[in-house]
Formats: sequence, C-alpha cells, structure tokens
Amino acid sequence: MKTVLVVSGEAGVRISIRHALMLERYAVLAAENASQALEISNSHRERSLHLLIADAGLPDLSAFELAEAIVANRSDTRVLIAGKHADQRLAGAGYSFLKKPIIVPELVRIVNLILKD
Repeated sequence: MKTVLVVSGEAGVRISIRHALMLERYAVLAAENASQALEISNSHRERSLHLLIADAGLPDLSAFELAEAIVANRSDTRVLIAGKHADQRLAGAGYSFLKKPIIVPELVRIVNLILKD
C-alpha cells in the first residue's frame, strides 16, 4: 500500500482528499500545516512516503520549502502542489502542480498517474 501525506490548512479539503484516496487503497496521513507535516514525516521514518500533496497557501512554510525539506530526507517522495498559480521552481524540481480549486476526481486521477507502477 502506498502512503500519501496530505497537507492543507482547510479541514474540509483534508477530509475530502483523505476519503477519496483511501477509497483508492492508499494509506493517507494528514497535516494542517508544514510543521505538523514535518513531524509526521519524521515520526514515520520506518514507512515509505510515496507522495506529498501540499497546499501552496500554507501559513508557516511555503509548499515548495516543505517539499524540499521532506525530499531532502526522503528522496523517493514525489510531490504534488495545489495552488492558484504555478511556481516556476516546481518544474525545475520535478514537482507536479494542480490548479485550485481542487476537484477531487481530478486529483485522484493525477495521484494515480504519479504513483502508477
């Protein structure tokens, strides 16, 4: 089972994404901000983290900075950042981008493409 970490300050978004991805048989961890996401990543070192989904509008770190911090310790982790505008750094880092507002079926399709074997 592949593990996805969802980071969004909006509880409704986290719940919707978590539910949809669990139906697709992903293990889903959730955080409301970057600090909590880093704690979760560090406390689950024994578990692979296959995908980080982060909202670009996090209050404590940018989604890009969060991704860099997690990927520095987990080089196999893929990254999908959701936001209103793409950051040019995303493509250079090999990260995927999803334009907000998030449409859950579209998110699931993209996650499945990113994590296909």
